Amino acid sequence: QYIGLMYPPHVASQERRHVYAIINGSLHKLDPASLRTLETYSLEQVLPGSGHRSISLEGTSNTNRLVIASNNTLSYRDSVYVFDMELKKILQRTNSNVFPRQVTISANGKALRVSSILYTEHINGSWKQQPIPPQDITTLSFHPSEPWYYLKRDQNIYFYSIATGALEKTLHTEAELFGVEIDIESGYLFGYNGNMFYVYNIVSGELVRKLKLTNSTRAFVFKNRIFSADRFIPL
Repeated sequence: QYIGLMYPPHVASQERRHVYAIINGSLHKLDPASLRTLETYSLEQVLPGSGHRSISLEGTSNTNRLVIASNNTLSYRDSVYVFDMELKKILQRTNSNVFPRQVTISANGKALRVSSILYTEHINGSWKQQPIPPQDITTLSFHPSEPWYYLKRDQNIYFYSIATGALEKTLHTEAELFGVEIDIESGYLFGYNGNMFYVYNIVSGELVRKLKLTNSTRAFVFKNRIFSADRFIPL
């Protein structure tokens, strides 16, 4: 039986095809356009056992794989589950002694970061830990559309294949970037160094835009525009 708090209450896939939310203690699959409930599941249907608390939805892939983290009061352990919502089955369960602070799933649903560990799904369906240097894991993120993960070291960003671990591409930046993200619509990578905002074309390696921001201003790229809280400009 569920006995605790639930957060975050909703997640969406990168392509916004799959949206899930916890509403009134149940898991709902929502229509992305209207937010109308398409399917409803009790938490007992997706979480095995009892004593779950601090349940959080951590992400969903473009392939409809949902990630849930849960603290269990009976075992005093924390678990991260990967559910295939098409097959209605658990694909992976990862345990840890502390509540996972960083949980993300790749767009293709075949890689999972849990705190400082990267797991990838192999062809036989098993999930195995991948060796990532400790100094790099804090920068690890997943590409929103390509089957890649990427790491940042100083002024270089390295893109690796999830399936093979092979280096696919290296992007060299003018300055070391922080808060790096990739816009799924344009494919552009953007990030900060101080109050300078940089936008790069990953394919060509070209610096698309370099922009000085006022102090504490945050910005992001969507399609062919740069947005801040109250305005936008063309790239």
